[in-house]
Amino acid sequence: MNMMDELRQAGFNVGTMAKVNYGPCKIVAEGFHTRKSGKYETGGFKSTTYCTKKVTAIHHSSQARFKRLAWWVKGGRAIGQPAQKIKAGKHNGTYYPTVFQQTNHALTCKYAKTTTWSGRTLGTIVYNGKTYYADAYAPVQKGVRCRL
Repeated sequence: MNMMDELRQAGFNVGTMAKVNYGPCKIVAEGFHTRKSGKYETGGFKSTTYCTKKVTAIHHSSQARFKRLAWWVKGGRAIGQPAQKIKAGKHNGTYYPTVFQQTNHALTCKYAKTTTWSGRTLGTIVYNGKTYYADAYAPVQKGVRCRL
């Protein structure tokens, strides 16, 4: 079974994997990893919204999932973060006038046993008075030394 099949089995809509374009923005989710800043006892993933236009507001809500036997289990509650500072930036050599990265997604690892992780970020973007929704899935990461 490949990674896409595993995600389908977990209920993910794999047709919208990795990047989703809604309005002038796309969300990109990175893989789940343990954090050096948490002495490798916390894990999480980052998601970034890139917009080709200046937007009014961005909000992310992210939730990690881990593999338990044949099932994907939610790893704690969804963690939200509104954009406090919206700035410009580059991604893969392309300039974007609006960039926001969620950095507060962190879970406490109770055990250092290897686990397979993924995650999902739901994004809300306000542009020209309209609200747009997008989601992105973090790539499946096997062998992460973090178990809840």
